[in-house]
Amino acid sequence: MPSSARAIYLAASVAVIPAIAWGTNALRADATAAADPYAGRELSPWGQSFAGAYLAGRHAERQFDLGTAADQLDRALMLAPHNDELRQRVFLLQLSHGRFEASLAHAEALVAAQEGLTLPVLRVLIEKVDQGDFTGARALAETIPGVRYNVALRPVLLAWLALGEKGPDAALAELDKMADRRGLGRMLDLHAALINDVANRPAEAAAAFEAVIAGNASEGETAAQPSLRVVQLAVDFYERQGNAERAAALREQYREAHPQSTTLMPDGPVRAGSEPLVGNVREGVAEVLFNLAGIYYDDRELAMALVHARLAIGARPGEPMSTLLVGEILELQKRNGEALALYDGIDGLTPYDAAIVLRRARNLDQQEKTDEAVRLLEEFVATEPDAAVEALQALGHILRGRERFIEAVDAYDRAIALAEPVAPHRWSLFYSRGISLERSKQWDRARVDLQKALELSPDQPYVLNYLGYSWIDRGDNLAEAEKLIRRAVELRPEDGFIADSLGWAFYVTGRYEEAVRELERAVSLEPGDPTINEHLGDAYWKVGRRNEARFQWSHALRLDPEDDKIAGIEAKVRCGLDGCPVKAAHGGG
Repeated sequence: MPSSARAIYLAASVAVIPAIAWGTNALRADATAAADPYAGRELSPWGQSFAGAYLAGRHAERQFDLGTAADQLDRALMLAPHNDELRQRVFLLQLSHGRFEASLAHAEALVAAQEGLTLPVLRVLIEKVDQGDFTGARALAETIPGVRYNVALRPVLLAWLALGEKGPDAALAELDKMADRRGLGRMLDLHAALINDVANRPAEAAAAFEAVIAGNASEGETAAQPSLRVVQLAVDFYERQGNAERAAALREQYREAHPQSTTLMPDGPVRAGSEPLVGNVREGVAEVLFNLAGIYYDDRELAMALVHARLAIGARPGEPMSTLLVGEILELQKRNGEALALYDGIDGLTPYDAAIVLRRARNLDQQEKTDEAVRLLEEFVATEPDAAVEALQALGHILRGRERFIEAVDAYDRAIALAEPVAPHRWSLFYSRGISLERSKQWDRARVDLQKALELSPDQPYVLNYLGYSWIDRGDNLAEAEKLIRRAVELRPEDGFIADSLGWAFYVTGRYEEAVRELERAVSLEPGDPTINEHLGDAYWKVGRRNEARFQWSHALRLDPEDDKIAGIEAKVRCGLDGCPVKAAHGGG
């Protein structure tokens, strides 16, 4: 079945911080605690004792109410000031919630009490850098344990600190110490480029940028498209060096590979002025932390990504990319109100204004403020024509998600009209409009749009699947439909919705045993989807497995199917696929 017929979101359900062990010290209040800093504030009755404050804080944390959690656990800490485990939790909560300044005292206490705590060390290191104490910051960096991603973090931090302490040659020497470490090539080359740029060594900077863009295949690393941040930094460098052609080529290459992220790679300078995007030691440290946050984000370790992004913002307040990353994490954690407040607080004079507006609209919609989101996007289209295509596409997505398909078609119509001539990376506009047209019973137009999307980008698995499934569902063009779906399966073999489409193709063409095998695989991949479970029930019935069929249909009913499907599934449970017998009419008289 077409996966985009329903909204699919990546949910983040990770805990913010590992739980504190309930040992004998965990609940020990200290009789010598200092005066309560929360005196005079209205607190929950639970907060009048250590156990109450601790439990209230833990409950708030589980609800992702990190501000309340930090307040309650900080109060508990005042009643047990020697509990370093609790202090770590308070520190991380404050940092995760964006209370950068408040986190410093806890970080300093933790660094003094225990070695090997990377995050408190980083917080105190930033303070040293702000004070110009590069020697003290280096001493702290050297205590960072060389585990996991710290293997990359530590040498690059030491390089930037050496730049402030001893100059560029010493900084580059720190990177050279790690040159033989496999897997670090991109990170080392990126920061070699940035340090050479700060040192006004453009030839060396260009060579390093090209190395990281190429992917360091000579070191055995897999060549890959450069990340958004690498492209932003390289474009900034080449534009300042007067090489507009190379900058434009990199920008366009990224846009073609990532059509949904064009607002983060806008036309024009990445940063106003002639200074580098990363121009001094403090900004270099912030960049390292942002890079690490991105690595954790890619690994979907959202808690670690969030604290590193918050550290990056603390090292470089107002930097928009770190702020946008924090907002993205908050959205994934369903903290849409906090994300919206964050976006509202970003300085409006950044190259990423369009991205910020689109995210504000998305979060308004998630808070059931869809009409407000629509007004915001319409106002933006009227005042910012250069980003109107992206804004109208976002408008279409919001309306389609709310099943306002006719309005969504209108938004996509306007976006496509403005996008002429249509570039290949605009395939998603036709795909999205095709879905809206199909859902609003305009199949002839929908088919043309889906075929246009495939013409622009022939190997898009979800377009292949949607068009193929739509034909199968209509009993039309079955051989071509199966061919499209088989190609989609090749491209996304572990996608349950695409597996369902292939199973349904087998079912419609009478190959019931094959349908059972493929639909069982689809259910194993997407066990919570009502339509896939219904399809499997249909296939079971056709091969004589009647009890299993009724079980699957009953299960589908428990999975909240669409309203117009419920009566049909209930009839199958009662009477199977043969239909319920028609009662004879009673004569009158």
